[in-house]
Amino acid sequence: MLKRIVLDSLSRLLALHPVHATLDKRCRFGTAWEIDHSPHAVGVAPYHIVLAGTTWLSVEGEAPMVLEAGDMLVLPRGQAHRIHGGEAGRALPAQVQTIDTAVPLVGNGESATDIDILCGEFALRGAARKLLAQALPDRMLVRTHGRADAARLLALVSLLREETGDARAGSAAVVTHMASALFALFLRAWMEQTTFAPGLLALLADRRLAPALEAMLAEPGGDCSIERLAERCHLSRASFLRGFRRIANATPGEVLAQIRMAQAATWLREGRLSSGEISERVGYRSEAAFRRAFKRLIGAAPGQYRREQTAPD
Repeated sequence: MLKRIVLDSLSRLLALHPVHATLDKRCRFGTAWEIDHSPHAVGVAPYHIVLAGTTWLSVEGEAPMVLEAGDMLVLPRGQAHRIHGGEAGRALPAQVQTIDTAVPLVGNGESATDIDILCGEFALRGAARKLLAQALPDRMLVRTHGRADAARLLALVSLLREETGDARAGSAAVVTHMASALFALFLRAWMEQTTFAPGLLALLADRRLAPALEAMLAEPGGDCSIERLAERCHLSRASFLRGFRRIANATPGEVLAQIRMAQAATWLREGRLSSGEISERVGYRSEAAFRRAFKRLIGAAPGQYRREQTAPD
């Protein structure tokens, strides 16, 4: 029962926060190499998948992190970082060596290719991208080697390895479609391996409180009163509030407002419902109150947001 709640809630959460995935390059290096990555925009999370060898990832002010073959790392904050290997000070400059494959192949001129890495980005879309970005930690690491709970992610990575290694008809399109499924499979595997810091995903994974988040995601305009949510979790009002604040690092009202605005943003982008209809569907009796809440959390009034999202490029 809990597994179904978690999977359903994760699906709804991802539907409210669309993610566009790209696979930018495949890196094959010899013994001494390094690549610097500049800071990314808010909502853009770089990722690295180590196919072979040992890699170090360094962020300024933090100890380097060792990544082994089968590891996948995502940096949701998009902070500047360096991936490197080999003896310090001997790194040869990285350069594109092949462009007629599904993604560019990058190397450093050495014949040996002890290191093999896929690099790309997850871009959180829509005005609610900040909400999901805030729910994720600074670093997210999944280890797939020898782990049954990451078997599907590993299978997808194996397919990406094959498609990026050869110049075959349609490889670029195949890689694009597979990359779009990568974030969901990564997030599922990460949730199964991780001890959570307080936040939205910790709430989703909590056995007692997950039914409350499920109710908010399934029907954000429904009865999401404290009493009703506590009842769904089989907890007293006081125990529910105390546990919710500790796990989510926010009140139920704050989490509900975020979910409501993410859903409202989705409907505004689709353009089928009026602002008044959306206001009612996400649980606001007053359209004026809805407009104020939307602008406070999203940063633009509903009408302005709709115009910006539907304006031709």
